[in-house]
Amino acid sequence: MGVPLPPKRPVDIGEIQGFERILLAVDDAASGQLALDWAAAIARIFDSSVAATHVVPTRDEFAGAGTMDPGIRDRAMDEAESSSSRMLERTVESLERQGVRASARMASGSEIRTLTQIAGEIDADLVIMGAQPHNALRRALFGSVSDGLRERLDASLLLARTPPSPERVLIAVDASKAARRGEELGVELAQAWGSESTVLHVLSTPIYGLDAHRDELAEAYGIPDYAHLRPPVRFELDVGEPHERILANAEQSNAGLVVMGSRLPGSQGRFGLGSVSAKVVHQCEASLLLVREAQPQA
Repeated sequence: MGVPLPPKRPVDIGEIQGFERILLAVDDAASGQLALDWAAAIARIFDSSVAATHVVPTRDEFAGAGTMDPGIRDRAMDEAESSSSRMLERTVESLERQGVRASARMASGSEIRTLTQIAGEIDADLVIMGAQPHNALRRALFGSVSDGLRERLDASLLLARTPPSPERVLIAVDASKAARRGEELGVELAQAWGSESTVLHVLSTPIYGLDAHRDELAEAYGIPDYAHLRPPVRFELDVGEPHERILANAEQSNAGLVVMGSRLPGSQGRFGLGSVSAKVVHQCEASLLLVREAQPQA
């Protein structure tokens, strides 16, 4: 059961470093529209710019290239590139109609490698892509892309599975810097949408008299005072396997967005959410925002 956050230092939501440059991975599936909607919703909150991109295979990588007649292959590739160009044009027009600064960039190559490269080139701090893994095959295919991006990107990653502006947001925290930033961003997004939000910390081992240690734990994890915010922010403690309890709490609360920290590629860290995120990616039914630690501003 949730309990109110203990009194602590008030936080000024406006001081939080948001997302400045968003890379939107465009596709023509239903999940692609969800990704577009999320990009617009977040960009309007943070006044972000959005770079829309669609990755098509190279001619050598095109399906069946080894056995397809070269002339047929080239015509198929030309059509794929034309379709990609039209899709990007529609995406930019949609974003601009919603007051978002947008640009388009068509690219070819491996999706993971190319998206990672473009994100680095434009210094994106958030990558958004659609995801609707409703069956084992789609989970396997999608997982390979999402895992590849999660393991390579320096930017945060949002996997769009549900519509934006959800009624409830679940924010999973530990003591890592990425998780703390995720908490701040999750609360700010929830406040902008008027959504209920819960800050959840999962203990791997039980603590006797758990409620008695609530204030100490909130202090240890640097949870600020959100008592002045409406809708209210709640702090919950749970015990068990972190990924299992995060998923269970998300389902029980019917959260439309789960926010959690994810450590940078190659970093080890002593705290758990970075490694837990891999399991949550494959099983979470809500949209999922994996937040990286804020990079120093130039």
